[in-house]
Amino acid sequence: MVQSQPSVKFSAAAPIFTPMFTTRACNASTAKEEKHLLLERVSAFHFADENYRRDPWHPLNNDPSVILKELEFELGRASSEILGDLETALAVVRADAEFARFFPQSIRENHSVACATLASGHPCALEHVSDTWRGDKSFMLAALKKLPECLHTASDQLRNDREVVLAAVQEEGRSLSSASKELRNDKEVVLCAVKENGEALKYASDELRACQEIVLAAVKSYGATRVAGSHDENLTILWNSRRGGSAFQFAPDEVRGNKDFVLKIVKGHWAALINASPELRADQDIVRAAISQFGGALWMANYSFRADRDIVLQAVTQFPTCLGWVSDDLRADKDFVLLAARCSRDPQTCHSTASEDMQSAVPLQRFLTAYASKLQIPGQQAPIVSISTTQSKDDKDDRNNKILVEGRLLSGAQVLFELPHQERGRHTLMDFAKKLVAELTKQTRVVAPHVFINFETCGENVPVSVWDSGRPLSDFL
Repeated sequence: MVQSQPSVKFSAAAPIFTPMFTTRACNASTAKEEKHLLLERVSAFHFADENYRRDPWHPLNNDPSVILKELEFELGRASSEILGDLETALAVVRADAEFARFFPQSIRENHSVACATLASGHPCALEHVSDTWRGDKSFMLAALKKLPECLHTASDQLRNDREVVLAAVQEEGRSLSSASKELRNDKEVVLCAVKENGEALKYASDELRACQEIVLAAVKSYGATRVAGSHDENLTILWNSRRGGSAFQFAPDEVRGNKDFVLKIVKGHWAALINASPELRADQDIVRAAISQFGGALWMANYSFRADRDIVLQAVTQFPTCLGWVSDDLRADKDFVLLAARCSRDPQTCHSTASEDMQSAVPLQRFLTAYASKLQIPGQQAPIVSISTTQSKDDKDDRNNKILVEGRLLSGAQVLFELPHQERGRHTLMDFAKKLVAELTKQTRVVAPHVFINFETCGENVPVSVWDSGRPLSDFL
């Protein structure tokens, strides 16, 4: 006879896994056990937090935030006897300062609990300290050195205390927003705040926001906090300025419309141009002063400057990418784009930011050939004015055929040399230009880095530009 096995019944409502702490908490019948469970929970948090910081992706490391939620739940239903225990309060607030709200006023007024709350470093720590300590000057001075942004939690009396406010703004300038109205009109306090963070200018009184000394200090520090100096750092400033402007935006209209003052600012801090008055952003002197530091300042200037060849060329020389912001006419002008490439020494960026029509008409390889060429761009002064050629023909022996080349200089001097007739099919115009420059240097001892060629063949005037540098010489002779 086979003996039947006893059946095992499972409750569908029972959880598959019950945390140890929760089970023990439910069975805790005395305050001593309840306290022990809370302290054990705090120890578990510190252990998990340490391991989680070391390796957050390890599968055996618990998320400390989960333990904090469990601890918050336990505190919410803890007895008044436990919440009135000093040891428990100290352990809990060291884990999270926000849990100080669960404890009675008598516990929060304890100096050790107040210090433990502050030591947690939680940005809202001082909000959970009792009013007694938030009105204590020595305690708040020590607290503001650690959490200067918490000046708003101090009592009204301390927020009107010059020493306390100075201690806060020296560490965090924007704490000026929590100072009393009288201290926000104190020049020394405001100057100290804007030197730490230029954004503090917007919290100063109307009178001090119009003070040029304070505005200049704010612009300087705001530029420093947003990084200034190298090309990449200037790009960071440009990006941030496009999103948030500069500290100059907090100055009143009469200051931002003062040309002499704005010119003084942009000479040292080009990003301030974005917050100058519309009239001054259309002023050529101010725009040039800003662009001389960083070409990207063209984006901040009046839109009309994007069609100004001189201004655009000055900007592109420092920042080739800004060629993509200029007028369509300039981006479609292949000679101007080439000139910009030579000035900036970045032909690929200039070609990629030119208009699509220009890129189609002049492929990149042809553009790079022209960029590398020494032929002069039309419209620029060159040492050679024109080239006259005369061909001698010998029907019996083509080797006797020669091309007599005559070059006329700006000074009136002439350069003469012969070019074998058969070479015209083997050499490009670039080769001819190099030979011409070599002969010019040899005969006149004048170094000619650029040459503008104008062929006069068979009575016809054939102007040649840099775009023809890769063509064979036989196309012209």
